[in-house]
Amino acid sequence: MDKMKIFLSYGHDKNSVLIERIKHELELRGHDVWIDKSEIKTGDDWRRSITDGIVGSELMLSFMSMHSTRNPGVCLDELSIALGVNSGVVQTVLVESEREVTPPVSVSHIQWLDMSDWKAHWDGDANAPQPADGWFEDKLAEIVRLIESDTNRRFAGEIEELKKKLKPLTSEARIGWLLKQGFEGREWLAQDINTWRSENRNSRIFLLTGPPGVGKSSFAAWLAHYNRANIIAAHFIEYNKSDPKDPRRIIMSLAFQIAARLPDFRKIIIGLPELDQLSGKNAAELFTYLLADPLKQAIQGGRERYAVIIDALDEASDDPSNSLVDIIAQEAPKLPEWVTFIVTSRPNPDILRRLSGLAPTELAADDARNRLDLEMFLHKWMKNSKNATEDMEKAIPAIVEASEGIFLYVRMFCEGIENGWIDVKNVGSYPKGMIGIYQGYFRRQFPDIKEFEKYQVPLLELIVAAYEPLPEKLAEQVLGWKGRDKIKILEPLGSLFERQNGTITPYHKSLKDWLSNADDTGEYFISQDEGHARFYDYFVTNFSRGGSKWLLNVPDNELVLLGKSVIFLHNEDEI
Repeated sequence: MDKMKIFLSYGHDKNSVLIERIKHELELRGHDVWIDKSEIKTGDDWRRSITDGIVGSELMLSFMSMHSTRNPGVCLDELSIALGVNSGVVQTVLVESEREVTPPVSVSHIQWLDMSDWKAHWDGDANAPQPADGWFEDKLAEIVRLIESDTNRRFAGEIEELKKKLKPLTSEARIGWLLKQGFEGREWLAQDINTWRSENRNSRIFLLTGPPGVGKSSFAAWLAHYNRANIIAAHFIEYNKSDPKDPRRIIMSLAFQIAARLPDFRKIIIGLPELDQLSGKNAAELFTYLLADPLKQAIQGGRERYAVIIDALDEASDDPSNSLVDIIAQEAPKLPEWVTFIVTSRPNPDILRRLSGLAPTELAADDARNRLDLEMFLHKWMKNSKNATEDMEKAIPAIVEASEGIFLYVRMFCEGIENGWIDVKNVGSYPKGMIGIYQGYFRRQFPDIKEFEKYQVPLLELIVAAYEPLPEKLAEQVLGWKGRDKIKILEPLGSLFERQNGTITPYHKSLKDWLSNADDTGEYFISQDEGHARFYDYFVTNFSRGGSKWLLNVPDNELVLLGKSVIFLHNEDEI
């Protein structure tokens, strides 16, 4: 018997002693069992430790109780990682009454092992003799059968092989971030999708469009996280990252996720003769080879209708041609009728024209249902806010009106109340729409335009010109910061710009769009052309000749920022 790496997910509650006993028995059988009590040491970053434990495991055993299934909760995050990042096998065990536990929708398609009556058979003392009626031995044997089945072992090996060949991207970090932003309602939209999926069998694509900030991505994240029974793959394109918007990588990642969910599809795809030669195929060829043809060969009869999510299709390319749009428009309708796509996009006229036959559904900002969702969000926020007053409750209709139906506005408005830069009592001062929000923020942060032009403008020019999050170290080199310059320049940017892993990027693409639009921005306008020119001047100045090649003295991962400023393929290619 080969040992397996097993992750135990459970709530820290009265059921812990049972989980400890199961861990002990599995270790006696030679398995490597990860449990947070023993694996997380003093001083460890527990979130990173848990993620590493899940990613490094071949199987998750998830123990369902009232505590473990609460939302939000760490156990739900653990399930999300296991089902997404690791595409791993998840087995569930019910340790409290079904009346008390609401299993997350993400694992609703998985049949649990019922151990909810364990206390009636055993007093719960992990060191006590096992109950004489043989209950524990029988239940343990079922767990062992699940864990050590040939199916699980074969799955782990096949998934590992597909990972190496398909090199899938993951959207779990993006999904997690979007879920934390929160939104309220949207039941009407979820119902529209369920009706379409179950009744409109001739339609292959549900295209959801709407203006920036209305909540398309947040809704897609909610679907991907809480409806895994019906969603077999999801990819979230990010405007400021190159890999998630590469059509070839997107198709390979979707194929990997579907293979992790559907055993018959996995068997077909893992046997493809050219799986080691994918680099020679373009995106359209990959769609046919990895998705269309294998899905047609998979078992058809009586299959439930599944969906694949692609969020932010309009961001799938920096090139206006956006080949992924044409691939989906032309190829998706050829897929089996049980495979559908849920696609979100801004209402880009060119994209809508090319997808005109798909009857897009609009998440309209002025839809009465959308406005009710905004009101629900504000009521919930005010209920939980320490700064809430009766004035705020009365102001909800005025806030929704000023928001122009945009969820991002409402979230930022709430942040403004919390931080004191919006006076909820002064209805006449409410900023109008996202343009008003951004204008008000910049006026407050940068009242002295000359100081803004001297210190922040050069950096913002690099940020709006960069095709990926801007490394702060690179900005420091390009702009020649000295002493306390970095602090003086970066700190005033505040919460509208994210600073993570040594990079800086706009909080939302609509902010980058606003900064680059002179008509909307006025005195705070930021020129992308000036940013490209700064990059060009810096890199031309810092070229050094190395043999017959031009070399650049910056890390490889910073070169992708140049975009149109300098043409290159790699730092060892000739310019």
